[in-house]
Amino acid sequence: MLPGSRQWHQGDDLVQFFRRSGLILDAEPAGLAISAQALMSVTRGPPISHISLRNCNIPSRSLGSCVKLLSESLRELIVIDKATIDNELVKLLTLPDLVDNGQHIEATNEQESMLCPKLEHLTLVNCINATDGLTSQMIKSRLIRNCENLQQLKSVRIEFSQSAYAEDFYQLEKMLKEGLNGGVSMKKGVTLARRKTHFERLAPANVPVLQPPPLWM
Repeated sequence: MLPGSRQWHQGDDLVQFFRRSGLILDAEPAGLAISAQALMSVTRGPPISHISLRNCNIPSRSLGSCVKLLSESLRELIVIDKATIDNELVKLLTLPDLVDNGQHIEATNEQESMLCPKLEHLTLVNCINATDGLTSQMIKSRLIRNCENLQQLKSVRIEFSQSAYAEDFYQLEKMLKEGLNGGVSMKKGVTLARRKTHFERLAPANVPVLQPPPLWM
């Protein structure tokens, strides 16, 4: 187990651990100290299928490297507090467009680049720092049914720590109502911003704003 009390300020130790180790990993707090030397001495074992990172100061770049290393075996990813999930990592986890070919769904030529095809459970709590709309798109891309060599996402738990995620919140609530297991919420004390209407989202950015006429004397 990797203790949550260990602060992964650079994330390099964690990446090296995944390169060296094949143990089933649970990074929930254990209340123990751990050194880079101890990580490097871990004996290889079965492929890692579960990651739970809590209060780990790991940047998105390093977390992305870890996910790539564990892509073939990862079934559950839990990230809670302090870590950063940015646009780059969310896009990395978003599956490419799929083509419907009769009874089964076949992937495009990008199938080999699919990351974490066995991912079934995803928890992201107070760590999302991506553009509004990207997180829900990523989750939706993993709800494709009957796709060969691709496991459908079974459950999600998402909690936003910033107010500007109205579109993501709306889309995730919709998916949950349609049968996806899990939940979506806001961090305590944070109020969700108003979702823009369809016309507000389509409004071009270069339209001049007309000023009100001067007051009559």
